[in-house]
Amino acid sequence: MTSWEGASSQLAQSRRLSLVFRPQYGLFRDAGDKIANVFSTFKSPPMTWPFSIQAAQQRPLVVAGLAFFLYGILAATAVQFIILPYILPGLHAGHGLLTGGDFPGLHEIASRKAAEIIDQGWGAWELQPEGQSSAGVASAIYALTNHFEPWSLIVFNAALHAAGGLILMQLIRHLGVRTQIAFYSGAFYVFYPSSLQWVSQIQKDSTYFAGMLAVLLGMIMLIRMPSRAKQPFSLMRAGGVIALGLILISLARLYGLELLKYVSLLLILIATPFLVKKWLEENISATRLITVMLIFLAIPIFCKYAPRDERIPADISFANKKPPVAFSLSSNRKGHGGKKSGTPEDDRQLLEKSVLESEDYKNVYIVSLIWERTAFLPESIDTVALRIAKARYGWRGTSYQPAGSMIDWDVKFWNAAEEIAYLPRAIQIGMLAPFPEHWLAQGSSPGGTVMRRVTGIEMLLLYPMLLIGLPLAAWRWRCRLEFWMIVAFCLPLLILYAYTVPNLGSLYRLRYGFLMALSAIGFAALWLSIQDWLNYKHRIAQS
Repeated sequence: MTSWEGASSQLAQSRRLSLVFRPQYGLFRDAGDKIANVFSTFKSPPMTWPFSIQAAQQRPLVVAGLAFFLYGILAATAVQFIILPYILPGLHAGHGLLTGGDFPGLHEIASRKAAEIIDQGWGAWELQPEGQSSAGVASAIYALTNHFEPWSLIVFNAALHAAGGLILMQLIRHLGVRTQIAFYSGAFYVFYPSSLQWVSQIQKDSTYFAGMLAVLLGMIMLIRMPSRAKQPFSLMRAGGVIALGLILISLARLYGLELLKYVSLLLILIATPFLVKKWLEENISATRLITVMLIFLAIPIFCKYAPRDERIPADISFANKKPPVAFSLSSNRKGHGGKKSGTPEDDRQLLEKSVLESEDYKNVYIVSLIWERTAFLPESIDTVALRIAKARYGWRGTSYQPAGSMIDWDVKFWNAAEEIAYLPRAIQIGMLAPFPEHWLAQGSSPGGTVMRRVTGIEMLLLYPMLLIGLPLAAWRWRCRLEFWMIVAFCLPLLILYAYTVPNLGSLYRLRYGFLMALSAIGFAALWLSIQDWLNYKHRIAQS
């Protein structure tokens, strides 16, 4: 018998006692009434299922976070201990890691560094041992747990992956969407099978996506701060979210800070007119306007002066470099009689070949040597275009030539005009690749073939959200600043990765967080549009 059932039984007994004792026994009558009143305060605790749903709705982030976190732990454990060793042993590289990727190598680097930490102390730790930040984080966890196995990373990876889903859920809620739909939108980010590549393995993508989306969420929180009474707390909370995001990006990919510098400046340009308008309408104070703008500007300033990735040369112009051959493009285009000899593309290929044969130049320098200045563009913009061209040429290195997942491998940029002409193709690849012809093709490894099938199913689900849902979202939330800030943050990053990464496998992983953010918006818009249509049909039927 439960406690509340016992209380009910005692309540009935006390009422019977109060009836037995007649009014002439006033003392016993009063005692019985008092006992009955005491037990009447006990009620059956509402432990029904509807009560649980109501409690979950009151704390949606806590419930969603626990669901996302537990899924990450269970899924990663299943991959490392069941799926790879017993179901797909051909894809198992040992230690619960996938073959055909960087995971075994990262595990070896992390293990060596963890052993150094244990032997020499924490002064031996470094964020990027052998240029790999994911191995640096893994080595710290290995040393802390004293277990040099990837399973020791499961809780860490699951927590960051769940954080990314929660942040995306909050972004959707800022569009005025109900919590239930926002949860489903965030669930796409968490539950998509391809995310197991970094949830169950040694990777830095969960850290990177959580950091980038956290900065976006913090900026949106700043423009939507509540009433003045809650301003200080809201300001600190938004600033804390941004600071946490910057730390996570620094731990994962230092070059991400440079990307963030440009997209944050774009968001500032979009948000400033809105904030100024609110100030002119006296909806916000001048102090709040200045504070928000200072925090906004602190983001690109921090990104500008943050440590650089040592693998990326600081000098990007290479203006002092000269071709290691006795000709230049301009001179080679003319023959001995002043007539043109060959096409510009022929000259580029000849110079490219000569530089590749030289031991004094890295492959990436070729772009700087052949790059043609676009006169109508400012030098700063032309320099950014040069960096994009160099990044793409680096991804086109000889180690990627035999990869079966290359797309537009033969495309190289020698001036900014060529990059502008490539923009429609970059949008197509960034949003919709891999395409159906890639889904059923054979990969260069068994793991690659499996991933082609998985990504094919995933893209089939994403296409309606991107091609139908996203236009519906643009119409539904055309007047909401939050929508345009999310799009202005994610879309340029998608396009930039499509420009610089001609490998579909790497592109699919690097763009994941930003593509899923746009897909989540499209899903929410589709859901709401279907609900509106059903409600309309219901009203027509009743009229």
